[in-house]
Amino acid sequence: MGISDRDYTHDPSGYSNSRSPYKHHWRNFSPNRRRPSKPDNHKFRVGIIILIFLTLILGILAFKFPTFRNWLESEYKQIKIRLFWRGENGESTLTMVNAALPSSLDIVIKNNPNAINPSWNQLLKFLEQDKTDTYPYIEGKFVCGNFALMLHDNAEIAGWRCAYVTVYLSGVCHALNAFKTTDSGLVYIDCTNGYQGPSNMDHIVDLKNGMEYLPKNIFPEEKWGNTRSMGIISDISIYW
Repeated sequence: MGISDRDYTHDPSGYSNSRSPYKHHWRNFSPNRRRPSKPDNHKFRVGIIILIFLTLILGILAFKFPTFRNWLESEYKQIKIRLFWRGENGESTLTMVNAALPSSLDIVIKNNPNAINPSWNQLLKFLEQDKTDTYPYIEGKFVCGNFALMLHDNAEIAGWRCAYVTVYLSGVCHALNAFKTTDSGLVYIDCTNGYQGPSNMDHIVDLKNGMEYLPKNIFPEEKWGNTRSMGIISDISIYW
């Protein structure tokens, strides 16, 4: 008896559905059974060819035109910065923060990799020129989180490193900013314009858990004193 006779059973009247006592069933070896198809690498190969072709074109253009080469180098550096840059406090170009906005949704603040820490006098000059504090406070539309976000982005654009800060005051979330000055250390700035007051509403405030939140006007004016306590500080989060 040959191997084929031994391993597979065959019914002369037709094929049998009975399984052979041996390991395999003859139907598994039917000539009509489809074999697994091999993966098609055609699209992958075409993609590689196109990529190589574009690289060669860019190389030729960069070799022939110095202006284009300089632009290409600049773009490469910017892409590298956006992908891999980490600042002094581990910040990236995009940082997710708990915004304290009316929507209660998180937002992304945009950091400038070239921004540096200001001195106290440089910070004062920036705050005096910045107009964030002149915007009106509108309940449910433009609140403390909007003020802090605007001041942050304005400072980063101006080249000064700035943090977005959230604090809980007697259970209510409030937003402000922080700067790490080169000569006066870390300072917290609150620019929220919450009421009718002096022409400049930039305030400095000390933050520590358990303390009262007491903003002090940076540019005091006659007739206008400091704001009253806004509550007891219970939690502080700083986003660089």
